[in-house]
Amino acid sequence: MFKKLRLFLCLLALTPIGCLPLIANESKPPVLQAELISENESINPGEPFWVAILLNLEKGWHIGWKNAGEAGLPTSIQWDLPEGYTAEETRFPTPERFSEMGMTAYGYEGSVVFLTRITPPPHTQLNDTTLNATVKYVACGTSCKPGDAKISLSLPANVTLPENTQKTILFNQWKNQLPHQNIETPAFIDNKEHSLVLPFTYDGLFNEVLFYPEEEGVVDQDSIATVDKTDEGWSLHLPVTSDLLEHPHDVNGLIVVKGENKKLLYSSEIHLSPTIENNTPISNEPPTSLWLIIGGAFLGGLILNLMPCVLPVLSLKVLGVVNSTNKTQREKRLSGWAYLTGVVVSFWGLAGIILGLKSAGTELGWGFQLQDPLFVGMLTTLFFVMALNLYGLFEMGTSFSSVGQKANNKGALVSSFLNGVLATVVATPCTGPFLGTALGVAATLSPIGCLAIFTSMACGMALPFVLVTFFPFMAKFLPKPGAWMETFKQLMGFLLMGAVLWLLWVFGAQQSIISLYQVLFALLVMAIASWVFGHFGNLMRTRPVRYTAKAIAALIAIGSLYLTVDASKSPYSPSNTEIVSNEELWEPYNADKVEKLHREGTPVLIDFTAKWCLICQANHFVLNRPDVLDALKKRNVVLMQADWTRQDEMITKALKKYGRNAVPVYVLYDNDPKHEPVILPQMLTEKILMDNLHEMTVQAQFETKNAVH
Repeated sequence: MFKKLRLFLCLLALTPIGCLPLIANESKPPVLQAELISENESINPGEPFWVAILLNLEKGWHIGWKNAGEAGLPTSIQWDLPEGYTAEETRFPTPERFSEMGMTAYGYEGSVVFLTRITPPPHTQLNDTTLNATVKYVACGTSCKPGDAKISLSLPANVTLPENTQKTILFNQWKNQLPHQNIETPAFIDNKEHSLVLPFTYDGLFNEVLFYPEEEGVVDQDSIATVDKTDEGWSLHLPVTSDLLEHPHDVNGLIVVKGENKKLLYSSEIHLSPTIENNTPISNEPPTSLWLIIGGAFLGGLILNLMPCVLPVLSLKVLGVVNSTNKTQREKRLSGWAYLTGVVVSFWGLAGIILGLKSAGTELGWGFQLQDPLFVGMLTTLFFVMALNLYGLFEMGTSFSSVGQKANNKGALVSSFLNGVLATVVATPCTGPFLGTALGVAATLSPIGCLAIFTSMACGMALPFVLVTFFPFMAKFLPKPGAWMETFKQLMGFLLMGAVLWLLWVFGAQQSIISLYQVLFALLVMAIASWVFGHFGNLMRTRPVRYTAKAIAALIAIGSLYLTVDASKSPYSPSNTEIVSNEELWEPYNADKVEKLHREGTPVLIDFTAKWCLICQANHFVLNRPDVLDALKKRNVVLMQADWTRQDEMITKALKKYGRNAVPVYVLYDNDPKHEPVILPQMLTEKILMDNLHEMTVQAQFETKNAVH
C-alpha cells in the first residue's frame, strides 16, 4: 500500500496541480543549490579527469539515492557533453536512512557530492570546452518538491596550469568517502526464515549493519534485520519479500557498517546471486571441482620434491635410500610408512594451526612459520649442525641430525618419521604449480575440506620415497654401498650449507644487520660446541673425558642458542636483501591506493612476494629485465610489491581477496575499472608478461575506438 501511496504522491508532485504551491512561492530560492567542479584545471586529449556535482540542501530537506526507498524518487544526472566526450557511471556516496510517515527512504541531506569521470576524445587538438549537466531530483521535507538543477563548467584545453593542491586534497577526500566497489558476495535465501543471509567480514567494533538494495521489492523494510557471528566472520539476516522468494535473482546494493552515534565505519557496493536453500549456504565449489582441487593438491605435493626448498632434506633421503640396501623388504616398507606418517602428521599440524588461529580471528597463510625470525634462526642452526655432522665433525647415533642414515630398527623408524617432519617444514616456502589454487580454496572450506586438501598434498609429497621403499625392483637403479658414500655424504653437506645461507638471507631481511651478525657469531659458537663434542666426546676417549666434553659442549651450545634467541627478539630494522632490486620502480603495497588507481583507470601490477620464497626471487629476475620494465613503463603500469617476509595482516587479507594464501601471486589490473584483475601464473616468463601486457593494450585501444565512434 505504501508503494502505491508513494507513487501517487510523486506523480501528483509532477503534475500542474502538484506544482501549485511552487508557483505561489516561486520567489523563494530553491531548496537545493548545485555546483559543478573539476579536479583538473585544464583538459588534455584522451586523459580522463574527475568532476564533482556538489549539492547543498536547505536544513530539513533530503533527496533520494539510486533507490529512494518508499518515499521520494531517485536522483539522476543527465550529461550534455561535446562530441567525442564520454561520462562514466556516476558514483554515489553512502546514503542515509530516513523514516517518513512510517515509510523508509534512502538519501542525502545537508551537502552531498556525486563523482563522475569524464574522458575527452584522443584528438591532438582540443578546443576550450563547456560541460553541461542536469540534476533531476525530488526534495522531501514537510512536502516533496520535484526539481532540476542545470549546471555547467567551462575548461581550457591543451594548457598547462599549476596544480590546485587544495582542490586535489578535496577530491581525494570525496573519493575516499565513496563505497568500496564491486565485491562479489556469496549469499543465500533461507527458505525457512524467509530471509536473505549475507556473509561479511569486518575487523573491529560496530553497533549496526545495514543493507541498502538498489531496487525495490527485495527487502521487507518493516521487519528487523539481525547479525550473527560465524566461523568466517559475520552474517546479516534480512527479511525478504515474497517476490524475491518466488523469483530469486541477482541483487545489487550497499552493505553499511556503523558505530557509535551512527558514525559510518565502512560501506561497500556488493553483488549478490542468491539461491534458495533450506538453512544451508551454497558451496562456492561444486563437488566435482573440489575433487579437481584435491587432485591438484596431490600433483602440487609431488612436484614439491623438485623444488629448491626441499633439496637439503632430499640429500638426507637419498643417503637413507642408499644405505638401505642391506635392509629386509619389511624394514624398507616400515621406513616408507614412517616417512609418510611424518609428512601427513606435519601437514595436519599446519592445517590445524591455520584453522585454529583463523577461528580466533587471525589470518595466516602457507609458510607462516618462516615469518617468525626465531623459527628461522633455530632452523638455520639445525641445518648448520646437520651439515657439520655430514662433514664428519662429530657423530650422533640416531639423533635428529642423522635422519635417514641409521638402519637399526626402532631408531630408523623414528628417523624416517622425523625426516618427513623436516621435509614438510622446509617445503612450506615453496608453493609451486597447482598448489596456489588448492591452498586458497582450502582456506575457505570447512575443517574437513581443508584437511582433505592438506592430506592429498602430503600424500603427493611422500609418494616418491614411499614407492622406492615398497617396490624392490627400483633398488636396482641405486648404486651399491662403498667408500664413495663418504664423499657423497660430504657433498650433500654443501647442499645444507646452501640452505643455511638462504635462511641467513631471510633472517637478515626480517631483522637488523646487527642481529644477522649476532646469528653468524652464534653459528661459530655452535661449531666450537660441535668440535668439542666430536673431538673429545668420542669413544676413543676415556669416560671422564667424554662426559666432561659433552657437558662443556652442551653449555657452549646453550650459549649459541641464547644468542640466536636474543637476535630474533631485537627491534625490526629492514635491510636491503633483494637478489634483484629496483626500489625506485616498485612502491610498497597499499590496498586503498590500488582501489583508487583502479577506479581511475590506472593499470597496476602487484607482486606478492617474500624473502623466504625462492620461486619469488627467481621471478624477480624476469620482472626486472629491461624489456619487461620498458613495456610496463610505456603502459604507465604502477608497480607495487607486497612483501610477506614478516607477518602482515593487510597482505594476508589481500591474498585471501584474490583466492590465495601463499606466495608468489601476481595480480594485473588493466585500465578499465569495470574489468576484474588477472592473476598471472606463479612461474613467470618474459613471454607470459609481454602477452598479458599486449592483450591489455589491444583491449584498451579497441574500447577507445568504440567510444569515439
